[in-house]
Amino acid sequence: MLSAAPHRLCRLVGTVGSNLYLSINLTSSQPPANFTTKDPSSVLIAASFGHMIPSSIFELFEPLNTLNVHPSLLPKYRGAAPIQWAIINRDRETGVSIQELSVGKFDRGRLLGQQAVVSTVPLNKDADHLIYLLQPIPAGADFRSLELVLAEEGAKLLVSTLHNLKAAQASKAPTCPDRHFD
Repeated sequence: MLSAAPHRLCRLVGTVGSNLYLSINLTSSQPPANFTTKDPSSVLIAASFGHMIPSSIFELFEPLNTLNVHPSLLPKYRGAAPIQWAIINRDRETGVSIQELSVGKFDRGRLLGQQAVVSTVPLNKDADHLIYLLQPIPAGADFRSLELVLAEEGAKLLVSTLHNLKAAQASKAPTCPDRHFD
């Protein structure tokens, strides 16, 4: 999912059994050579991409087979810098979302899955009887550490969503178009 994890994503998505083409930079409206014709089994996946995907790319995929991995619990923090906003606002909770991509719009597609990120923090030093506090965003988290956690969880959620894509598409929930922040 994010800049720190493209290889993790490839490894996890590879478990779905799909042919995988990884493009870190999509700088032109020309599709990769192996995606020149529409194939109903192909899936377009964007992860923290931050650029508008050209419509010529969308045309090569079935409308329901275009997915986005987003590092927030949409609709909160849709758009740019969701990890930074969660840290700046000292949120107690964040997570990842899988949604359909929307042509010409950022983070407006229907939700296919969400997962809150939870970490454990020991409350005592007695190794024989550890007590843990569930704490969604660890105190003192910075961008890099939270990005890594969200990348791993996003990749796992993506794999789960791909394994159950038809069911996820049948039960998808709309995102709220009017909200950016809670």
